[in-house]
Amino acid sequence: MRGTKRSVIGGSVLAVVLVLSGCGSQSGAEAQKFVNQAPKSAADAGLIVRFDSQHQATQYFEEHAIEVRPIHEASLMYEIRGVSEEDFKRQVGSHQFLEKNRIIKSLVPTQRARFFFDQQLKRVSLPKTTKVKAAGTFDVGQCVFRSDANPRLKVPKPLLDVIEPIALRDAESPQVRLGTKIKLDSSRSRNTVDGIRKPDVFWKVWGPTGTVLSATESFGTEFSFTPDMPGMFDVTLVARDEDDHCAYIPYTIGVNYAEPYAGIKPIRALSDKDRQVFSHLASISAYDAWKTSSGDRQIIAILDSGVNYNHPDLAQNIYVNSNSEYGKDMINGTGMPFDDLGHGTHVAGLAASAVTGVARRAMILPVKVLDGMGGGDLASILAGISYAVDQGAKVLNLSLSSQSVFQDDRERLSAAYQEVLKEVGRKGAVVVAAAGNDNKDIDVFPVYPSALSLESNIVISVGSTNLKGSLSEYSNYGGKTVNVSAPGGSSSDADAGSGNDTGGLMATYYWPVGGKYGYVRLMGTSMATPVTSGVVALMKAANPQMTNFQLRTALMNSSDKLSDLTGKIASGGRINAARAVLPVAKPGKGWTKL
Repeated sequence: MRGTKRSVIGGSVLAVVLVLSGCGSQSGAEAQKFVNQAPKSAADAGLIVRFDSQHQATQYFEEHAIEVRPIHEASLMYEIRGVSEEDFKRQVGSHQFLEKNRIIKSLVPTQRARFFFDQQLKRVSLPKTTKVKAAGTFDVGQCVFRSDANPRLKVPKPLLDVIEPIALRDAESPQVRLGTKIKLDSSRSRNTVDGIRKPDVFWKVWGPTGTVLSATESFGTEFSFTPDMPGMFDVTLVARDEDDHCAYIPYTIGVNYAEPYAGIKPIRALSDKDRQVFSHLASISAYDAWKTSSGDRQIIAILDSGVNYNHPDLAQNIYVNSNSEYGKDMINGTGMPFDDLGHGTHVAGLAASAVTGVARRAMILPVKVLDGMGGGDLASILAGISYAVDQGAKVLNLSLSSQSVFQDDRERLSAAYQEVLKEVGRKGAVVVAAAGNDNKDIDVFPVYPSALSLESNIVISVGSTNLKGSLSEYSNYGGKTVNVSAPGGSSSDADAGSGNDTGGLMATYYWPVGGKYGYVRLMGTSMATPVTSGVVALMKAANPQMTNFQLRTALMNSSDKLSDLTGKIASGGRINAARAVLPVAKPGKGWTKL
């Protein structure tokens, strides 16, 4: 998603991130050392380490008062908390240390809220000359929003006072459960020059599509609201002094929610209107591909913000294992990976909605590695990858990315991912990863795991195009790193006459809008990636014996070569589902009668 929603996961690349396995053999005091929740803040993040032997790991756990979270037990990878990097290296050895667990956010909340405020200020009719109790008149239209224009006005961050106790991921990113009443108090805000007069205060809150709080406004020092749906709520406090100099403080709150899987639901038939609205299907020749393969029973793991597995278009295709598990929530350590952001449900729908997904007969495995703010941690992503392949997923969709400007950081990120990706390769699975939404050359500025496409055939890196095949204005690119492109939406696609007034791709939405589950349009490499994952599932169903090298080569060679992509995409092309499936298909293997 880009723009109005987020990326990494800002519109969309979402960005960035557990699943706990193998704790059953632990008992007594030792078992208490094992944790199954992601860190709640950077201060709570541990070290990602790898031991040489099970004996070494067990001995270390027994001798040290630490917390342990399994990441990939087959290779003896763990996150450990309660020990410094220096102490661990001295105690065990520097080569066992892989990385300090990173807290990764799609967008820093302050930046995201400021973006929202700037955009909404331009298009929303804010009140003018509205009376404010005991503070005269607040004329938002006359506000001067320049940081260097209001040196006199210094407004402290508003107090966050939640009626019900909550656990905070960190001071900037509070997480609350749906139904929690939130009270914001800015009574301490004052003009620090005269020390007496309090500035006029105006509040505005924006919520996800469908909330009644989508444009709530309030005046005065106190403001309270009760979120009516999960997702991200952006609250902005605007303070104005007597000279119309204004300051604003953005605050973002993630609202969490979970519910059990309700089981398979009847699905509707693909309609003529669907063919028009879900126009990306025609642009990649999906209808022709379906004559050969619909991705039958291929498991696509959606490592994201979760999935609304009860959406009517998705419930049919949710993978339920022999233990009646339907995925994992790596952030909260539960078995209900419900989407409380929207990004993951949209991604799942593009890949494998039973009605309009590219692989309509594939199975969806929800793996929640991002929270209601679109952030998470690296260890959760790594553990999520391990869990997905253990469950039999052959396609892992990662519409997220992380990056660093420092070479040492990049090397550690690469090493941590590659250790887990070994298991992906051994089990014949493939990772389809978003290239990112920064309009950068990732051959030069690598993002992970997408950049690992250079290291092995296990990773397929995906850029975004508009429906005509030109690179989307926001998409990262790389003539060596980015293997293929796929429709991800673009402002150039916007056409109100066709019902596409945003330029995004239509797909499933995570929460009822207007009393029923529906769809939204989002754009980003986050969207191009599941479109590609769907095609990969079609190919695997058509020929399960293909190696990763054969699959990625066939996907690249069969793409539609487009002049705008030459030198920017390694294949020079946008995926073509029909051309990708037909050359690899074997009669009797994966064929589907429609």
